[in-house]
Amino acid sequence: MRNLKKASVGLLLCSVLTAGCTIDETIEKEVAKVEEKKSQAPEEIEEEKNPSAILDGDVSHDDYEMNERQEEMLEEADSKTAEEAVEHNILEKKVVVTNNVPQAKDIFTDKTEASQYFSYLLFQYHSSIIDGTTFYQKISPYISPKFEELLPKSIKERESMYESLQELFKEQLNSKITNYEMTEVTYDEMGNEGYFYRKYTLENGKDVFYKTRITKADNKAWLLIDDEPTNGYETMNSNVSQFKQTFVKTEEGE
Repeated sequence: MRNLKKASVGLLLCSVLTAGCTIDETIEKEVAKVEEKKSQAPEEIEEEKNPSAILDGDVSHDDYEMNERQEEMLEEADSKTAEEAVEHNILEKKVVVTNNVPQAKDIFTDKTEASQYFSYLLFQYHSSIIDGTTFYQKISPYISPKFEELLPKSIKERESMYESLQELFKEQLNSKITNYEMTEVTYDEMGNEGYFYRKYTLENGKDVFYKTRITKADNKAWLLIDDEPTNGYETMNSNVSQFKQTFVKTEEGE
Protein backbone atom coordinates (compact mmCIF):
# COMPACT_ATOMS: atom_id res chain seq x y z
CA MET A 1 0.00 0.00 0.00
CA ARG A 2 1.05 3.58 -0.54
CA ASN A 3 3.10 5.11 2.24
CA LEU A 4 1.38 8.50 2.26
CA LYS A 5 2.45 10.96 4.91
CA LYS A 6 1.27 13.02 7.84
CA ALA A 7 -2.46 13.34 8.46
CA SER A 8 -5.44 11.11 7.84
CA VAL A 9 -8.35 12.84 6.15
CA GLY A 10 -12.02 12.53 5.32
CA LEU A 11 -14.76 14.51 2.83
CA LEU A 12 -16.70 16.14 2.64
CA LEU A 13 -13.56 14.91 3.99
CA CYS A 14 -15.18 11.52 4.44
CA SER A 15 -16.55 11.25 0.94
CA VAL A 16 -13.25 11.28 -0.86
CA LEU A 17 -11.55 8.40 0.80
CA THR A 18 -13.06 6.77 3.82
CA ALA A 19 -15.67 4.46 5.22
CA GLY A 20 -16.58 4.17 8.88
CA CYS A 21 -15.26 7.62 9.77
CA THR A 22 -17.02 10.70 11.04
CA ILE A 23 -16.64 14.26 9.83
CA ASP A 24 -16.05 15.51 13.38
CA GLU A 25 -13.11 13.20 13.99
CA THR A 26 -11.24 13.79 10.76
CA ILE A 27 -11.75 17.53 10.43
CA GLU A 28 -10.90 18.18 14.07
CA LYS A 29 -7.56 16.46 13.46
CA GLU A 30 -6.87 18.63 10.41
CA VAL A 31 -7.83 21.86 12.18
CA ALA A 32 -5.71 20.92 15.20
CA LYS A 33 -2.75 20.35 12.91
CA VAL A 34 -3.20 23.76 11.28
CA GLU A 35 -3.51 25.52 14.64
CA GLU A 36 -0.40 23.75 15.95
CA LYS A 37 1.59 24.93 12.94
CA LYS A 38 0.35 28.49 13.37
CA SER A 39 1.54 28.53 16.99
CA GLN A 40 5.11 27.62 16.01
CA ALA A 41 7.83 30.25 15.79
CA PRO A 42 9.07 30.96 12.25
CA GLU A 43 12.46 29.47 12.97
CA GLU A 44 10.87 26.21 14.12
CA ILE A 45 8.94 25.93 10.88
CA GLU A 46 12.06 26.59 8.83
CA GLU A 47 13.86 23.74 10.60
CA GLU A 48 11.29 21.19 9.50
CA LYS A 49 12.08 19.13 6.43
CA ASN A 50 8.49 19.31 5.18
CA PRO A 51 6.74 22.46 6.50
CA SER A 52 2.95 22.38 6.40
CA ALA A 53 1.85 23.41 2.94
CA ILE A 54 -1.58 24.28 4.29
CA LEU A 55 -0.18 27.41 5.90
CA ASP A 56 1.23 28.92 2.74
CA GLY A 57 -1.51 27.67 0.42
CA ASP A 58 0.82 25.29 -1.44
CA VAL A 59 -0.69 21.98 -0.37
CA SER A 60 0.62 18.70 -1.66
CA HIS A 61 -1.45 15.54 -1.54
CA ASP A 62 1.56 13.98 0.20
CA ASP A 63 0.53 15.98 3.27
CA TYR A 64 -2.37 13.56 3.74
CA GLU A 65 -2.58 9.85 4.31
CA MET A 66 -5.15 7.11 4.61
CA ASN A 67 -4.91 4.52 7.29
CA GLU A 68 -4.82 0.86 6.30
CA ARG A 69 -8.54 0.31 6.88
CA GLN A 70 -9.46 3.32 4.72
CA GLU A 71 -7.29 2.10 1.84
CA GLU A 72 -8.77 -1.39 2.11
CA MET A 73 -12.35 -0.09 1.94
CA LEU A 74 -11.71 1.92 -1.20
CA GLU A 75 -9.81 -0.93 -2.82
CA GLU A 76 -12.65 -3.32 -2.01
CA ALA A 77 -15.17 -0.91 -3.54
CA ASP A 78 -13.02 -0.66 -6.66
CA SER A 79 -12.70 -4.44 -6.99
CA LYS A 80 -16.33 -5.56 -6.58
CA THR A 81 -18.97 -5.71 -9.26
CA ALA A 82 -22.56 -4.93 -8.32
CA GLU A 83 -23.37 -8.67 -8.47
CA GLU A 84 -20.54 -9.52 -6.07
CA ALA A 85 -21.70 -6.85 -3.66
CA VAL A 86 -25.23 -8.27 -3.65
CA GLU A 87 -23.88 -11.79 -3.11
CA HIS A 88 -21.73 -10.89 -0.10
CA ASN A 89 -23.90 -8.28 1.60
CA ILE A 90 -27.50 -7.71 2.54
CA LEU A 91 -28.19 -4.55 0.57
CA GLU A 92 -31.06 -2.10 0.72
CA LYS A 93 -33.43 -2.18 -2.23
CA LYS A 94 -33.59 1.29 -3.75
CA VAL A 95 -35.26 3.06 -6.66
CA VAL A 96 -32.79 4.65 -9.05
CA VAL A 97 -33.94 8.03 -10.35
CA THR A 98 -33.19 9.82 -13.60
CA ASN A 99 -30.46 12.41 -13.15
CA ASN A 100 -32.05 15.82 -13.53
CA VAL A 101 -29.63 18.48 -12.30
CA PRO A 102 -31.41 21.69 -11.21
CA GLN A 103 -30.10 25.22 -11.45
CA ALA A 104 -28.12 26.55 -8.51
CA LYS A 105 -30.26 28.27 -5.89
CA ASP A 106 -29.61 30.26 -2.74
CA ILE A 107 -31.22 27.39 -0.84
CA PHE A 108 -32.79 24.07 -1.79
CA THR A 109 -36.07 23.52 0.06
CA ASP A 110 -36.89 20.43 -2.02
CA LYS A 111 -34.94 17.36 -0.94
CA THR A 112 -35.02 15.83 -4.41
CA GLU A 113 -33.51 18.93 -5.99
CA ALA A 114 -30.92 19.10 -3.23
CA SER A 115 -29.92 15.45 -3.69
CA GLN A 116 -29.64 15.89 -7.47
CA TYR A 117 -27.48 19.00 -7.18
CA PHE A 118 -25.21 17.61 -4.46
CA SER A 119 -24.72 14.32 -6.31
CA TYR A 120 -23.69 16.05 -9.50
CA LEU A 121 -21.23 18.36 -7.76
CA LEU A 122 -19.63 15.37 -6.03
CA PHE A 123 -19.49 13.48 -9.33
CA GLN A 124 -17.83 16.43 -11.05
CA TYR A 125 -15.29 16.73 -8.25
CA HIS A 126 -14.43 13.04 -7.98
CA SER A 127 -14.14 12.68 -11.76
CA SER A 128 -12.02 15.88 -12.03
CA ILE A 129 -14.47 17.71 -14.28
CA ILE A 130 -14.06 20.56 -11.80
CA ASP A 131 -11.07 21.18 -9.55
CA GLY A 132 -11.03 21.31 -5.77
CA THR A 133 -11.26 25.09 -5.60
CA THR A 134 -14.33 25.20 -7.85
CA PHE A 135 -15.91 22.34 -5.92
CA TYR A 136 -15.53 24.13 -2.59
CA GLN A 137 -16.88 27.38 -4.01
CA LYS A 138 -19.96 25.60 -5.37
CA ILE A 139 -20.67 23.30 -2.39
CA SER A 140 -19.91 25.72 0.47
CA PRO A 141 -23.38 27.37 0.54
CA TYR A 142 -24.95 23.96 1.10
CA ILE A 143 -22.86 22.37 3.86
CA SER A 144 -24.18 22.16 7.41
CA PRO A 145 -23.01 24.78 9.96
CA LYS A 146 -21.56 22.05 12.19
CA PHE A 147 -19.32 20.91 9.35
CA GLU A 148 -18.46 24.49 8.36
CA GLU A 149 -17.19 25.28 11.86
CA LEU A 150 -14.74 22.37 11.77
CA LEU A 151 -13.05 23.32 8.50
CA PRO A 152 -9.82 25.37 8.40
CA LYS A 153 -10.64 29.01 9.00
CA SER A 154 -9.54 30.63 5.75
CA ILE A 155 -11.10 30.03 2.36
CA LYS A 156 -7.64 29.65 0.81
CA GLU A 157 -6.81 26.80 3.19
CA ARG A 158 -10.09 25.06 2.45
CA GLU A 159 -9.65 25.32 -1.30
CA SER A 160 -6.08 24.03 -1.07
CA MET A 161 -7.25 21.12 1.05
CA TYR A 162 -9.80 20.03 -1.56
CA GLU A 163 -7.24 20.37 -4.35
CA SER A 164 -4.97 17.95 -2.50
CA LEU A 165 -7.74 15.52 -1.60
CA GLN A 166 -8.78 15.32 -5.24
CA GLU A 167 -5.28 14.26 -6.29
CA LEU A 168 -5.14 11.65 -3.56
CA PHE A 169 -8.53 10.26 -4.58
CA LYS A 170 -7.42 9.90 -8.21
CA GLU A 171 -4.28 8.05 -7.14
CA GLN A 172 -6.20 5.59 -4.97
CA LEU A 173 -9.05 4.88 -7.41
CA ASN A 174 -6.80 3.71 -10.28
CA SER A 175 -9.50 4.14 -12.93
CA LYS A 176 -11.47 7.04 -14.39
CA ILE A 177 -15.10 7.65 -13.46
CA THR A 178 -17.22 7.61 -16.60
CA ASN A 179 -20.73 8.13 -15.24
CA TYR A 180 -22.96 7.93 -12.18
CA GLU A 181 -26.46 7.10 -11.03
CA MET A 182 -28.30 7.93 -7.82
CA THR A 183 -31.27 6.71 -5.81
CA GLU A 184 -34.30 8.48 -4.46
CA VAL A 185 -34.05 10.07 -1.00
CA THR A 186 -35.08 8.08 2.07
CA TYR A 187 -35.80 10.22 5.12
CA ASP A 188 -36.62 9.74 8.81
CA GLU A 189 -40.08 9.78 10.34
CA MET A 190 -39.82 13.47 11.21
CA GLY A 191 -38.67 14.31 7.70
CA ASN A 192 -35.70 16.32 8.97
CA GLU A 193 -32.88 14.05 7.80
CA GLY A 194 -32.47 11.82 4.79
CA TYR A 195 -30.00 9.79 2.79
CA PHE A 196 -29.50 8.51 -0.73
CA TYR A 197 -26.97 6.43 -2.65
CA ARG A 198 -24.77 7.21 -5.63
CA LYS A 199 -22.95 4.75 -7.90
CA TYR A 200 -19.90 5.63 -9.96
CA THR A 201 -19.20 3.55 -13.05
CA LEU A 202 -15.48 3.24 -13.70
CA GLU A 203 -13.63 2.90 -16.98
CA ASN A 204 -12.44 -0.57 -15.93
CA GLY A 205 -16.03 -1.77 -15.54
CA LYS A 206 -16.12 -1.70 -11.75
CA ASP A 207 -18.55 0.27 -9.59
CA VAL A 208 -17.96 2.42 -6.51
CA PHE A 209 -20.87 3.29 -4.22
CA TYR A 210 -21.45 6.24 -1.89
CA LYS A 211 -24.07 7.06 0.73
CA THR A 212 -24.93 10.74 1.25
CA ARG A 213 -26.73 12.18 4.27
CA ILE A 214 -28.62 15.48 4.23
CA THR A 215 -30.45 17.47 6.91
CA LYS A 216 -33.13 20.15 6.94
CA ALA A 217 -32.12 23.47 8.52
CA ASP A 218 -34.39 25.85 10.43
CA ASN A 219 -34.99 27.85 7.24
CA LYS A 220 -36.20 24.63 5.51
CA ALA A 221 -33.03 24.39 3.41
CA TRP A 222 -31.55 20.95 2.81
CA LEU A 223 -27.85 20.80 3.67
CA LEU A 224 -25.10 18.24 3.17
CA ILE A 225 -23.96 16.37 6.29
CA ASP A 226 -21.58 13.79 4.84
CA ASP A 227 -20.83 11.50 1.92
CA GLU A 228 -18.90 8.25 2.32
CA PRO A 229 -18.18 4.94 0.56
CA THR A 230 -20.62 2.11 1.16
CA ASN A 231 -21.25 -1.46 0.01
CA GLY A 232 -23.96 -0.33 -2.38
CA TYR A 233 -27.64 -1.05 -2.96
CA GLU A 234 -29.88 -3.36 -4.94
CA THR A 235 -31.71 -1.61 -7.79
CA MET A 236 -35.48 -2.11 -7.85
CA ASN A 237 -36.18 -0.51 -11.23
CA SER A 238 -34.66 -0.29 -14.70
CA ASN A 239 -36.59 2.49 -16.47
CA VAL A 240 -34.09 5.29 -16.00
CA SER A 241 -33.30 7.81 -18.74
CA GLN A 242 -29.72 7.93 -19.99
CA PHE A 243 -27.73 10.67 -18.29
CA LYS A 244 -25.74 13.07 -20.44
CA GLN A 245 -22.84 14.87 -18.81
CA THR A 246 -23.16 18.65 -18.57
CA PHE A 247 -21.84 21.26 -16.22
CA VAL A 248 -23.97 22.36 -13.31
CA LYS A 249 -26.21 25.17 -14.47
CA THR A 250 -26.48 28.43 -12.54
CA GLU A 251 -29.00 31.20 -12.60
CA GLU A 252 -26.55 33.15 -14.74
CA GLY A 253 -26.47 30.29 -17.25
CA GLU A 254 -22.89 29.18 -16.61
